[in-house]
Amino acid sequence: MLTENYVELEIFSTYVPHFDYNDSIQIVYNFFKEKPFYKYIVIVKEGKPIGILNRENIFFVDKNTNIGELAKPLPKVKNTNINPERLSDVIEILRLQVSDVLLVDAKNQYIGVLNYETILHYLTKFPETSRNKISNMIGKDNTCFIIGFKNIKVLKEEFGYKIDSLFKIINELLKNFSKDGCIYIEKIEEDIWSVHKAKLSTEVIFEFLKEFYKEYNLLFKEHEDIILYGIVIELSNIKNFKSLKDRVDILKVYIKDIKNTVVIFDGLPPLLKTYVAKKNDEIVAKIRKNIIASIKNIADKILKTEKNLWEFVAYDMLKIYTFYDLLYIMNENGIQISNNIISLKSNKNIIPGKKGADRSKEIYFERASYEPYITEVYLSKATDDFCITTSIAFDYENKKYVLAGDISYSELAKIGDMEI
Repeated sequence: MLTENYVELEIFSTYVPHFDYNDSIQIVYNFFKEKPFYKYIVIVKEGKPIGILNRENIFFVDKNTNIGELAKPLPKVKNTNINPERLSDVIEILRLQVSDVLLVDAKNQYIGVLNYETILHYLTKFPETSRNKISNMIGKDNTCFIIGFKNIKVLKEEFGYKIDSLFKIINELLKNFSKDGCIYIEKIEEDIWSVHKAKLSTEVIFEFLKEFYKEYNLLFKEHEDIILYGIVIELSNIKNFKSLKDRVDILKVYIKDIKNTVVIFDGLPPLLKTYVAKKNDEIVAKIRKNIIASIKNIADKILKTEKNLWEFVAYDMLKIYTFYDLLYIMNENGIQISNNIISLKSNKNIIPGKKGADRSKEIYFERASYEPYITEVYLSKATDDFCITTSIAFDYENKKYVLAGDISYSELAKIGDMEI
């Protein structure tokens, strides 16, 4: 974790796969056969590293032997925060070692391996330099675009040294897609940060993602699809690098549990865009179809009921359409005439909206018609989570009303599996 003045040793470590003390040589032999780019594996006992086993030392050993008997000890060091300016001291210590160093946490559990060449590389590329460069671009009409990989530790284990190829693909594509507008690209921690002279539209970014996945599928077709995330922040209203980094960290929290490729555009409120490959178009169409059918059915049930029973009907409908977090009804002026009708199955801490709230400026009211309208993904004030809102207008006793429902972004995938 990077702070303003200190950095954890862990970010300089390389994750080398580990095996249990009692595993057999055959298991490790099969691993090296599948992933020959690893020179050694780490051996752990109850999560604590006791040494390593080099690839060349397993070929003439009985395949039923426990690997713990062949462990070669390595020096260990505990993870700690250090001042980036002292990195050179760490490098000097590693330079004097004849081998790598095992990194452990406060309970001596295995974290990774510290390597002289790796930390030397980090020293030449350390974010402090990047911070100064980006600071000079803050406060101007520039856009910062940050790209990262979900589950980076798992990817490192899966790809090994090939992980660098993924970063290289992104680097080259960014230069091509932004053309003369890309004024800075740098890998900071595990993300790629780029700064562009102009705003980046959803179309430009999605074209970038399309080309990335095209190249990925050509070069790494033996691997599963990977998940990216993007963060777009306008730098004109950012005060300094610390404010920018803090904002990035906040936005990462909102998307940390999302299990598909998304781009979050910072703003009031932040908007979330989902990248959908063509192969998933049918799924998206079915999700949309089911949302439209559900809000129509709810409105139809309400319309056939006396006005003083609308909230009770809405509660009953939430038992059927469990993917809604809440429903609410507005009059023709956008004034909420119902309380927030909250699903009892929702596990979110939902702010209870009340009658009299003015929704007239909300896009789901402004664009409401007798055919359902669906918003883009945005950050809900009621749930502090990304959601969409669907709305539909209906007439009752010669007056117009609008029914709206909020659906959590995390529920959208489930809707595609339903029959409505």
